[in-house]
Amino acid sequence: MATQIPYQPYSTAQPIPSSGSTGFRVSTDANMFGANVNNAIASVGQTMENVGGEMFNRAVALQEVRNSTEKTELEAKYQLKSGELYTSYESKSGKDAFDSFDALRAQLEAERQGMADSASNDAVKRQFLAGSLGTMGRTVFSAGRHSAAELKKYNMNANQAKIDSIDDSARKQRWSDHDFNEGVKAKVDAVNQMADMSGMPPEQRANLVGKAISDLWANRIQKTADSDGPAARKMLEENKQFMRSDAYDQTNKYVQGQERQVTARNVTDAISAGYAPWFSQNSIDKVNTIDTRLQNVIKWVHQHHPDVQFQVISGKRNIWQQAAAVRAGHSRTMHSHHLNGTAFDAQPQGGTTYRQLEAAIKEGFEATGTPLSSEHDKISSWDPGHYSMPWGAKDIGDPNYRMPEEPVAQRVARGQAWARQYNPSDPLLPDVVADRIRGQYRAEQTDKRDAYLHNTNIINEAMLGGRSPSGDLPTTPEELTASGDDVAAAWAAMDWNQRKPFYAQMAHNAGGHRGWGPGGLENYKTLYALAQSELDEDRQKFLDTEIMKVPGLSTEAQKGFVKAQVDMLHKHKDDPRSNKAMGYMEGDLLAAGITRQNSPDLYLRYRADLGDQIRDFQISHQNRPPSQSEIMQMGRLLLQNQAVNVLGRQFNPDPGWLGGYGHEPLFNVQVPSKDYEAIREDSHWKEEGIEPTDEMIRREYVRALFKRLYSAKIGAGRATGQRFRTATP
Repeated sequence: MATQIPYQPYSTAQPIPSSGSTGFRVSTDANMFGANVNNAIASVGQTMENVGGEMFNRAVALQEVRNSTEKTELEAKYQLKSGELYTSYESKSGKDAFDSFDALRAQLEAERQGMADSASNDAVKRQFLAGSLGTMGRTVFSAGRHSAAELKKYNMNANQAKIDSIDDSARKQRWSDHDFNEGVKAKVDAVNQMADMSGMPPEQRANLVGKAISDLWANRIQKTADSDGPAARKMLEENKQFMRSDAYDQTNKYVQGQERQVTARNVTDAISAGYAPWFSQNSIDKVNTIDTRLQNVIKWVHQHHPDVQFQVISGKRNIWQQAAAVRAGHSRTMHSHHLNGTAFDAQPQGGTTYRQLEAAIKEGFEATGTPLSSEHDKISSWDPGHYSMPWGAKDIGDPNYRMPEEPVAQRVARGQAWARQYNPSDPLLPDVVADRIRGQYRAEQTDKRDAYLHNTNIINEAMLGGRSPSGDLPTTPEELTASGDDVAAAWAAMDWNQRKPFYAQMAHNAGGHRGWGPGGLENYKTLYALAQSELDEDRQKFLDTEIMKVPGLSTEAQKGFVKAQVDMLHKHKDDPRSNKAMGYMEGDLLAAGITRQNSPDLYLRYRADLGDQIRDFQISHQNRPPSQSEIMQMGRLLLQNQAVNVLGRQFNPDPGWLGGYGHEPLFNVQVPSKDYEAIREDSHWKEEGIEPTDEMIRREYVRALFKRLYSAKIGAGRATGQRFRTATP
C-alpha cells in the first residue's frame, strides 16, 4: 500500500530559526518512504501467529463443552436407571429383599460400566465414572438400609410365627411334660432373638419372656380342660406362679366353664349307664364286655355304696391278652374266667381300701342274686381285686336280666351330691349336672319310645300278613320271625311285656281269615272314596269309621283300611280333625316351647289328645263341632300343669319310696299302674279285636282325666266308650 503524502494548499515556509534565514519545512513520516516496511511485514506475521493460537484454544474449549454435555447426559441417564432399579428393589420385602441386595449392587455397577463404555472418548468416560460413583454409592446405601430393615422384619416375623406356632400347638394337643419344656425353651429363644434385634432393655426383655411362658401355660391348661377338667384344675393351681394375673383369671374362668360341661357330661354318662359319677369311661367300656349279671353287681354297689370308689381295670380278655397278663404276673393261669367274660378286676380309689371294696362287692353279689365263685377268697392275697362267677354260671338264671331302670330323681340326687362334694367352690355345678341328667333321661325315653314304635310297626305289618306272599297271618312266634330279618330283630328287641299283646293277636290269627260278606264290596267302595277324598269332612268320616265293625269286609280289606287310617293320622295335612285346631293353638304351643321342629314327640302327643277332646265334644253335643273359642279352651286346659310323682304319673297321695313331686301338663302325664291295667283289660278292646298299645291306653287315661277335671268348664258330656282303632299318630 503506497504511503500517502499529506497535501496543504498554502505555503508552509517559515523562517528557519537556527539559520536566521527564510526556509520551508515539509512534515513527513519516515514510513512514507518505506523505512518501516520491514517492520510492517513482521507485524503481519505476528498477527497471523496470534490468530492461529486463538483458533486452537477455541477448538479445545468447544470440545470440553461437548465432553461436559455428554457426561451430564450419561449421568442423568444413569440416575434415571438407578432410580428404576432402586424402585423395583424397594418393592421387595423380607428375606427376598435381603437376598436381592447383591444382585442390585452388581446390576448398578454393570449399568454404570455399560454407560461408561458408550462414551465417545476416554475423557467423557473418565469424567462419567468419577461423577456417577456418588449416585451409585447413594443408591447402594439406601438399598442396604432397606435390605437390613426388611431382614430384621423378616426375622422378627419368623420368630413371631414360631411363637404363634408353639402356642397353637399347645392349644390344639395335650403335651407331655417333656414336650412342654421343649416348647418353653423354643419360645423363650425366639423371644430373646426378637429382643436382640429390637435392642430391648433388660426390663422389657424379661417382661416379654414372662408373658411368653404365661401364655404357653394358659394354652396348655385350657387344652387339658377340654377333656379333663380335674387335671386342668390341678395343673392350674400347681403352676399359677408362672402365669400373669390376667392369664390366670382368664384360664381359671375357662377351666371352670369346661369343668362344668366336661364334668357334667362325664357324670351324666356314668350315672345314666347306672354307675357312680366318678366311674370313668374306660371302666364303663371294660364293664360292657362282661356278663350282664356282673354289670348288675357293679351298678348295685355304685348305687348303694357311693362312698366305695373303685375302677374296673380288666374285663373280658382274648387269648392274647390273657397270655400278656400271665407274662406280666397279673394272672397265673391261661384257664381264666376273663376269657368268657365272667370275671372282672377292680382297683379302689379315693381312699377306699380293698377290705371295704370286698365287703361292698360281696354284698352286691348277694343282693342281685349273682353267684360268686370261691376264686376271690383263694387268690385275694396276691390279686385282691379279682371277682368271678363259677364255671357254668352262664346256665344259671337269666344271663340277660338287667337291673330295674333307676328313676330320674334318684339319678339327679346322686349326681348333685357328688358335684357338691367334688367342687364346693362352684355353686352352679350341681345345677348343670342336674339339667344334663334330666336332658339325657328325656333323650333316652324318646329313643326308647321311637325304637318301640318302630319295632311295633314292623311287627304289626307282619301280624297283618303284610310280609307273607300268601297273606297268611302268623299264628306262632316262629312264623312271625320267619317273615323277615327286620321282623326277627324287632321281636328280639322287645321284652316280655312288649310282646304280650302280640301273643294274643297270634292266638286270634289262629282262627283263620274272614272273606267277603254281604254288602262288603259296596262298603269297600264307600270307604275307599272317603279315604281318597280331598274334603276334610269326608276324611273325617273315614277316620271316625270303626273298620272292624263295617259289615262284609274281608280280613285283607280291613287290614288295608286300618293301615290307611294309620297313614292318615301320621300325615299332618291329612288329619282333618286337628288341622284347624292346631292352628288356633299355635301361639300357646310356641309359648310353652312345644313345636313340631323342637319337640316333635310332645307336639304329636298334644295333637292326638286335642283331637280326642274335639271328637268327644262332637259326640256329646249331637255332632256339633266345637267353636274356635271352645277348641282353644280345651287346648289350654290340656296344657295345664298337673302334680305328678317322679315317674311322671298324676299326683299320688301315697308316693311311697318314689318321693318327690313335680309338674307335667295334662297331655303329658303317665298312666298309674292300677289305671293302666284297668284300661287295658276293658272288654271294649276285645269286642273290637284290638290289643291296645301303651299310647292308646295313655290317651284313654288322658280323656278320662280331662273329663273328671274339666268337663264342667266346657259343658262336655260323658266320655264315650269309643276306643282307638289305630296306632299312635
